[in-house]
Amino acid sequence: MKELNKQQKVALLEKAVRHDDYDRVKSLFDEHKEFEFTARALGLACRYSGIDMVRLLVDHGASFDYTSSPAFTKKYNCKEKISNSFSYDIEYLLYLLPDRFLSNETANIVSDQNRIDELNYLYKKKAVIKKDKKRTKSTLKETNLVSLDGKKIPIKVNYVENVRREHGSLQELLYYAILYNDVPIIAALKELKVVKISKIRADIIRGKANDDYDKGELPYFQNEFISLFTSVKDSNELYMKLSNLLQVLNAKKIDFPPRFFREEMTGPFNTIFCERGVFEAFVTQTNICKAVGKADIFRGLIEHDNVVGLQMAADVYGEPIAKKTLDKYIELSASENRTEATTWFLEYKHKHYGI
Repeated sequence: MKELNKQQKVALLEKAVRHDDYDRVKSLFDEHKEFEFTARALGLACRYSGIDMVRLLVDHGASFDYTSSPAFTKKYNCKEKISNSFSYDIEYLLYLLPDRFLSNETANIVSDQNRIDELNYLYKKKAVIKKDKKRTKSTLKETNLVSLDGKKIPIKVNYVENVRREHGSLQELLYYAILYNDVPIIAALKELKVVKISKIRADIIRGKANDDYDKGELPYFQNEFISLFTSVKDSNELYMKLSNLLQVLNAKKIDFPPRFFREEMTGPFNTIFCERGVFEAFVTQTNICKAVGKADIFRGLIEHDNVVGLQMAADVYGEPIAKKTLDKYIELSASENRTEATTWFLEYKHKHYGI
């Protein structure tokens, strides 16, 4: 019988995990001992098989880490392509989050308790890394340059030494758990004292430059963050995401880039931030009133008939709303049957202009 190559062996392992065939996986390890790539198999086990399969894989050396070389990632198709010029390594630890990397898998997703047990076991066996490592580091190195007259001239040369990023980061898991509002995983990570996200993710949230990614990558990362953050079932979920972000950033307030508050990069203001309960949190804990135009804020608050928000916005802006602008807001709120907002503007007009 012809001996299987490394890629064929990995395919057999992944197939057995997909079918949740514990005995078959065990026999494959007994027969082949080691596999070149186990990250996807381990991720699939976390999502669909449960703690027993995860234990079996980890105890036989399975890992979320893999070589990030172009040849290797092409061989095992473990790159997520975003555009013709940008792709990134798939982080298979994120398979612990049911909403991440949705696929056509027919197997059932494991229970929350199973996911927590898997995470704890991965941590116990050091199959994950607790803190992200930088991709690159700059170093000053002294060297000697020989001149034409034979003299050696000492100079300092700045060079960049590449540092391979390891996969299986709990900080990355925490970041996405917050964006997907995965309460069980967030709580489990807190128990493991994983309470901060990486600096690169913190900088992306705030729209800051970071040496760990190319400038061309920043718009994609920001688009992803904004899209996932604002994808919610209700306003309470949006508030929870903000609260969790503040905790992992160890901050009382977050200054988001202005485009965070827009539906698209250059699109209109996303009025979801003006919902009752949401605006009150964002006006005190973010820079929404500075990042968004005053007119957009008031129109959004009218849309949601949010009179508490109207009062808070008026207090933040300080200067009285101009009479002509007030009349436009009154007309708008009345035409859209926002009775509470209409009443608020009428009372505001009477208070400030005596009419």
